[in-house]
Amino acid sequence: MAKRPRSTASMDERLDYVVIELRAVGFVSGLDVFQAQLARCRNESLTHPMMKAMAGRRVLCGDPALLDIFIDIILEELDAEMLDICRIFKKPLNSYTSKDLTSFDWDKITGILLKKSPRLICILQGICGLNEDFEPMGTNDDDYDEDENEDEPGEGSGDEDESTQPDERQKKKSKPTKRHRTNHKLIVTVGSTLFSYCRNRRCNLVQGHVGNFLLASQAKKKLHSTFNQYGLCVSYEGSLRVARAVAKEMEAEIHRLFFMEKRLCVWYWDNMVQAQGNKKNVVWKERTMLNETQPYVFFPNTTIDSPRYLIEADIDRTGAKRLKASDCIPDLDSYLSDCAVHVYRVLYRHFRGPMQKQVRSRGDASLPTITPVRKLPLQPTQIYPLPTIDLNEASIKDTIAIVEDIHRKLGVTPEEIAADEMVISTRGDMMTMNILTSALFQRSDCVDYSSSFGYLDPTMGHFHMGMKICEFMVHNYYGRKQDGKDPASINRFAKMFGETKVKIGFNAKEFRHVDGFVQDKLDADVIAACMALTGSVSFEAFGKWLSDGTEEASTTKKNDVMGMIDMLVDSVFNPTSIQRTRYNEKTGKPVATPGPKRGRGRGGRGISVTEGQRAANNDDRGRGRGRGRGRGRGRGSATAAEAETTDKRNIPFENSMLFIRDGLMYRDFWDSIRTGDTGRLDNNLKYWTVLFQASSHTRYAKELIHLRACLTHIWSERAKKVWYESTVLNLFGHDGSWKTDDEAGEDVVLETKKVANPSTGVAGKHNRDVMVRVSMINRLSRKNMYKTSNTPTTSDHSTLANSQKHVQHMGRESDARAKTILSSTSRKTAGRKE
Repeated sequence: MAKRPRSTASMDERLDYVVIELRAVGFVSGLDVFQAQLARCRNESLTHPMMKAMAGRRVLCGDPALLDIFIDIILEELDAEMLDICRIFKKPLNSYTSKDLTSFDWDKITGILLKKSPRLICILQGICGLNEDFEPMGTNDDDYDEDENEDEPGEGSGDEDESTQPDERQKKKSKPTKRHRTNHKLIVTVGSTLFSYCRNRRCNLVQGHVGNFLLASQAKKKLHSTFNQYGLCVSYEGSLRVARAVAKEMEAEIHRLFFMEKRLCVWYWDNMVQAQGNKKNVVWKERTMLNETQPYVFFPNTTIDSPRYLIEADIDRTGAKRLKASDCIPDLDSYLSDCAVHVYRVLYRHFRGPMQKQVRSRGDASLPTITPVRKLPLQPTQIYPLPTIDLNEASIKDTIAIVEDIHRKLGVTPEEIAADEMVISTRGDMMTMNILTSALFQRSDCVDYSSSFGYLDPTMGHFHMGMKICEFMVHNYYGRKQDGKDPASINRFAKMFGETKVKIGFNAKEFRHVDGFVQDKLDADVIAACMALTGSVSFEAFGKWLSDGTEEASTTKKNDVMGMIDMLVDSVFNPTSIQRTRYNEKTGKPVATPGPKRGRGRGGRGISVTEGQRAANNDDRGRGRGRGRGRGRGRGSATAAEAETTDKRNIPFENSMLFIRDGLMYRDFWDSIRTGDTGRLDNNLKYWTVLFQASSHTRYAKELIHLRACLTHIWSERAKKVWYESTVLNLFGHDGSWKTDDEAGEDVVLETKKVANPSTGVAGKHNRDVMVRVSMINRLSRKNMYKTSNTPTTSDHSTLANSQKHVQHMGRESDARAKTILSSTSRKTAGRKE
């Protein structure tokens, strides 16, 4: 064999070598090699699966008889798959449970279809133009939903045609945005279930859940029937059968927990007032008020054992005599640390950029957080509404009948409860507890203990307590009603923003609105106080102060944000901050109020602010008493003591300091509830126990004292643990969704009014007995259906507006006053030990 030449050899030498090699393997020249390569490529192309499919498709299209044979074969395969699906999707309506309704998952249905009917899914994917991952193949504009943000005709701001306006005045039209659809898998799944329901009406697994969803959403009966005609859901009667099956399960579950497991059961009921319209309006009345009572029971996740319920030995009613004033002393140290965190959150919420720089500058230092005192584990609470009772709880007689009716609905007698020495904890709002206490007092003379209902232990709910705190704050810091000119008063800003609902004695239905206003007012006052402490003249300057010195290359000294927050919190909780402004340090006498308080004493004389001292008038001498005395302001109405005093009490400063203090504790009250920290809630209630003693809310003041006596002397450790573990509930098992027992009761009443309203007619009794029992299960199933179908939703209520502009405006208005009044406080507290 010839020696292989190098690549640098001459052309003739290399060609001779190639020709010799080609002839050795059977080729004459290089052209023969190229022809052989083309033939090989053609053969491989013809044997490729794609070419075979195209050839087979041409054969089938050219021979319809052969195509019909294949169609029959495919139908037989699909029929076998449909039989498997039908066996799985058969679900008797009477067999539905609460777990089935609350754990339904579309992905699970899709997984069953992919496993049992792969050919059907493959065909549907091909028809819809989807690949194996249920995504569109190619880029077709039909696969997108266009959202054109263009003005509709007739929505212009004026009568002038925009096309005739100058270019700079014409509104820029936004380009239509394309949003990729993500529900292809769900559409294919629903289509497959429709085929199985069309083949066999008993294959109603999906249709039963959709029907229950419509029933839980209070859809009209005709709408329900229309969807049933489309095959999307079962009939209206079928959905009612599902509801009755779940209601029976709820009743059996209550019996199991109460009788079999002997679990701790808490009773709650609240009034349900609805307006019932008359069919024909009469002269004196157009609507009548329907007063009913809605009860429910819940089984808290308590840790008490042996037994798992309270007994008579756990309550020492004589222990109330041992209550002392020292038991109500608030824990000031915990208030300072918790409120400092709330101030930090206010600054972070309204100055996010500068505060984020502060966070980065802290390095590994931990951020300020609230230390939990007694935080409950994150578990959903088992809550069971009872049928609606056609009685008015405002009557003592009806309250006794309500208690007896709850016994009957639970299937227990007072004698059985008394035999086990069981104590039943009852909850409710203040009116419910007061009427129940009066009813128990009337029956205290009964010979039989079971007939006196002495085993009932009523305790106040804290949602209505929070409403009363809000009312308490609005009343205290409302300001002058005449003109609303008090700086930083609630009345001033309520008139400024047109808040007609924010007023003294506001309606309970407007609580959310008033609460939002009070929270915004607190944020504004906190920011204004911080601006005054730092000497900032504007929001922008304060933001610069927060971010100053946080950069590595900055030469400015780093500002101590936490030191400023601690100084503010210490000032508002320190009673001497206000006492210094009320007394003259030189004379030791009280400082006069800004302007003499004019009144009418005996004979119409002016009365000064001092203790009943009569104002000296220039024309007082020689003028008698009675009707003949002249009226008027007089020239020298001020006393000599007031004339000598040049400093006045700064009432706006005192109100602002007290409002910040009460507002921070009010926010801590709700934060402890929402986080499920009942230990911190207990500490917070000590503060309001002291404040409410000097208010006109005597019932809440008395009940707070009663609660303090229970937690210190009346209840045993087991009973205290029950209160800590049952005063707040978690309906969904989510973090931040804790509610008090009476707030959960308002949710039950809300769901009851949706299904048991006066317009239900002949179905009213059925709804009050059956649909009410499953109202909370329906609520959970609705939310589960939203979640599993990826439905875009925000909440069940209207979206809260962004109030940051209101906070900034109120902060600027309060800043001018705060800079002058807090600067002196900062100087006096600067030397205090941190």
